[in-house]
Amino acid sequence: MSTNTIAKYIEHLKDAFMVSKAMRYHVKGRKYIGADSKYYF
Repeated sequence: MSTNTIAKYIEHLKDAFMVSKAMRYHVKGRKYIGADSKYYF
């Protein structure tokens, strides 16, 4: 599978509210970290 196909699948799951994206947050710096995000079912 290509990365584009996987990205499309994830977008479809997010649109169906089956998956949500959680971005990493730096508590002391009070900003979002640009590192990897996690997806939760």
